[in-house]
Amino acid sequence: MAKLTEEDKKVKAEEKAEKARIRAEKKAQKEANKPPKHQAKLDRAKAQLPELNDAESHYVERLTSEFPLHQLEKIAAHVNFFVRQEQTKNAVASEELKVGQTVRIKSGNQKHLGKIGVVSRSQRIRCYVEVPGVDKEIYLFTSDVELVKDENVENLAQNDTSQDETVELDQTGS
Repeated sequence: MAKLTEEDKKVKAEEKAEKARIRAEKKAQKEANKPPKHQAKLDRAKAQLPELNDAESHYVERLTSEFPLHQLEKIAAHVNFFVRQEQTKNAVASEELKVGQTVRIKSGNQKHLGKIGVVSRSQRIRCYVEVPGVDKEIYLFTSDVELVKDENVENLAQNDTSQDETVELDQTGS
């Protein structure tokens, strides 16, 4: 094997340095384009949020632009408490469900709205519903479901759309 001359050594060293520089640039570019580690979790959470109409979007944008985060947390806690209180009140007032009854999910988790299932467990204000195609039982307030007559089950399963009852909010924010 022939010995490398000083000039050949310099050329090899320059080539090696150039390859290392290119690798470092690629690595830096890859890291710069990579979303933060927590971003995937945030994206999944955002995908599960229900869609808002224009008036609702307006209020959310107004709240988030006018209030600092610590105040938004307080407001959200109060709104969540109000929603929970109303759900409980509605569940207490709803009719008692029995195991084996067929129900349609009318509120609760957005991905289950309109689905037809069978009550597998029933409690005073909560129930578990088994829905075909869903691995786990769905845990809901009894007011989140409505009884379906057996002859209507096939029709409802075909028309798997939910009627979203929303209150129209005025654009002024009052």
